[in-house]
Amino acid sequence: MNLIKVISLIFILSALQPLFPVKANEQEMVSDSSQMQPLKINLNTADLTMLTQLPGIGEKKAQAILDKRLELGEFNNLDDLLLVKGIGPKLVDKLRGVVEL
Repeated sequence: MNLIKVISLIFILSALQPLFPVKANEQEMVSDSSQMQPLKINLNTADLTMLTQLPGIGEKKAQAILDKRLELGEFNNLDDLLLVKGIGPKLVDKLRGVVEL
């Protein structure tokens, strides 16, 4: 008896499908818009957890960034990250576009 109900439901749903078309590019539009406006992490307000989400930044470097931020007051430009122990020019270049001040 339950099998008949399931088969009937499947038949009804498949018959109704043309009445509710799904746009093929609708999902693409959502993912495209999220790629167009990437979320940036603010170096002057981010906490340890947020900083560890950055590429090339683990917990130790994130803590070093927080320590240097306390020392400086705030980062004035991205190149101030070069003052953080363990961060060099290659990593700073990698962070361009994903961080803000």
